[in-house]
Amino acid sequence: MISLVQEATSKHFAILQEVLENAPGPAKKGIEWAIAVSIRGSIRAIEALSKIKPSNKNNKDNGQKTFHIIASCNRGGTIEPKGIQFSQGESVAFEIIADEEYTLVWVRVDNKKLEGISPYSFDDIDSNHTIHAHFKKIKNSSNQNDDVD
Repeated sequence: MISLVQEATSKHFAILQEVLENAPGPAKKGIEWAIAVSIRGSIRAIEALSKIKPSNKNNKDNGQKTFHIIASCNRGGTIEPKGIQFSQGESVAFEIIADEEYTLVWVRVDNKKLEGISPYSFDDIDSNHTIHAHFKKIKNSSNQNDDVD
């Protein structure tokens, strides 16, 4: 279920980013506001789902609890691994990579906004977490005419 939520969230952000890129100038500010609201809402929904009780069913032999880390990002880059499930005490590093023509703006970890950090590591995992990377398209500054005599 968590992986389905991650996939839906990523697709949602990709659609909103495409709408923004194709919107006429006067509409961009309103669409940016809608994206910000959607991001906050999606992160809250993911965080609520990530508060799943730790499970022992996959680690009955060693008695370790398992926890979920939900990783997501908007269009313009990737975050790996996608998360899912980790054993208590494990550590994991999330690699965050911007696509060509995009830049990493910020990373939100457990609802705390951090400036563009990559990689981000969770050490000695003992609870559920969320991580979301936000990318922004780099504005093209090559509109100047280089052939001026």
